[in-house]
Amino acid sequence: MFYYWKAVNAPGLGDELIERLTAHAAAAPSPDSTIDVWYQGGAMARVAEHETAFANRGAPYLFGIEANWAQEADSERNLAWVRETFADLRRFSTGGVYLNFPGFLEEGTQLLRAGYGGNYERLSAVKAAYDPGNLFRFNANIQPSARPSA
Repeated sequence: MFYYWKAVNAPGLGDELIERLTAHAAAAPSPDSTIDVWYQGGAMARVAEHETAFANRGAPYLFGIEANWAQEADSERNLAWVRETFADLRRFSTGGVYLNFPGFLEEGTQLLRAGYGGNYERLSAVKAAYDPGNLFRFNANIQPSARPSA
């Protein structure tokens, strides 16, 4: 199987957004693909954003745009479906994203900043203090800041 997933946070579910979700789900090129609607809140929303690395706690909805397909020859169509859906749904977004569904991280630092929100600079300083050589970089990598924090 092949997989390519992205996610969008949103503050609510209006009629236009539901129509767009339905239209994009129907257009999925693979029957194994989904657009998952996750309700967030509860304990997660009671923790202040700056208390952990996980940001975007105030958005009550997350849409997981998940392309799953079996044949490599279908890759381009499936990648395009996720990217088009992601781009369209971003207009309903709070701006945040969920980094467990990063696609290929093709947006680079822009995607990381959207995912970590106001925590990005703090995490970059922590990285500079504990991993200034950026040894742990084979992930959604946060670059160490130029100067470690005291």
